[in-house]
Amino acid sequence: ARCGYIAYSLKAETAYIESVYLDEEHRGLGLGRETLSLLEKELQANEINVIKLYVFAHNQAAFNLYKKMGYNIENVYFNKDTP
Repeated sequence: ARCGYIAYSLKAETAYIESVYLDEEHRGLGLGRETLSLLEKELQANEINVIKLYVFAHNQAAFNLYKKMGYNIENVYFNKDTP
């Protein structure tokens, strides 16, 4: 059964993750980490070695996942309506 998705695009030799979503009942089970790992392996197999993404600072679950996965933080984005 499907429980979420990752949307990404490719430009030259860089992948841009645009959206990662897991249904609420499937969060916290390691599926986000597993899915990102599978995507990374697929991209590497296709000689895509750079992955970039944007995440808002208030999205702590995503922010923490990317940090745990070893992503470097270059910029932090804030939503105008969220302190």
